Amino acid sequence: MVIIRAKQLVTALNMPWRYSDEVAVINDAAVAIRDGVIIDVGTWEEIKRRHPHADIWDFGDYLVTPGLVDPHTHLLFAGSREDELERKLQGESYEEITRKGGGIYKTVKYTKETSDQELLNILQKRIQLATSFGTTTVEVKTGYGLDIDQELRLARILKSVKSPIDVVTTFLVHIPPPAGRENYVKEVLKAIPYAGTTYVDVFCDSIAFNVEETRTILKKAAEAGYKLRLHADELEYIGCSDLVEELPIDSADHLLNTPPENVRKIAKSGT
Repeated sequence: MVIIRAKQLVTALNMPWRYSDEVAVINDAAVAIRDGVIIDVGTWEEIKRRHPHADIWDFGDYLVTPGLVDPHTHLLFAGSREDELERKLQGESYEEITRKGGGIYKTVKYTKETSDQELLNILQKRIQLATSFGTTTVEVKTGYGLDIDQELRLARILKSVKSPIDVVTTFLVHIPPPAGRENYVKEVLKAIPYAGTTYVDVFCDSIAFNVEETRTILKKAAEAGYKLRLHADELEYIGCSDLVEELPIDSADHLLNTPPENVRKIAKSGT
């Protein structure tokens, strides 16, 4: 049995904790753990008195919290788009940059030119960095392949990662290639059964996939046994967030341009 002592502890007052529930902040705190299970939480004096024979791990001035869950990340890619920041500051929009071959298309190019081992190393370093900040579960997407062979390659790399924390995998249908859009959707539908991830996600927006394409892809994914996610309404509302009424979508992400009535639809749907 072990007692972790820390300067401060953040913990839930109710279990299971839900959004808007209160949390407690305990100073000079301690957590008692037996066989990997938390059995007691409180002040250092309380925990020490109740468990006098436990080993002590003194974390000094550290803050102890429940594990952090990062539910939306793009950690599996190579290259950088930092040079585009100046273009944005000069007034170019994300959509304009993407349509000129920047944005996602630029990162896709670098990713395609990077070996499997290099990509795996990049991914593992980024997960290790997230771990160092207290993340214990992280979702990671594909999406930087732009052709089906590349996307399936990224899915294989994602599934092969060795991580000290839980990694939730997502096959992201990110953006159509500049040419051959209709054929690309057909290839996606054929490839979905082979992705082997937990989720399938689609970027539904003005520069990505339209509502009908997104509906078709997510229906196919649901039939194949995948859980569903959705990038929606980031740059423009084109009806993407309405799909929560039709499909069992676990999360709808971005939502910068979602109409207020659709926010109510999302809440009602359980997404």
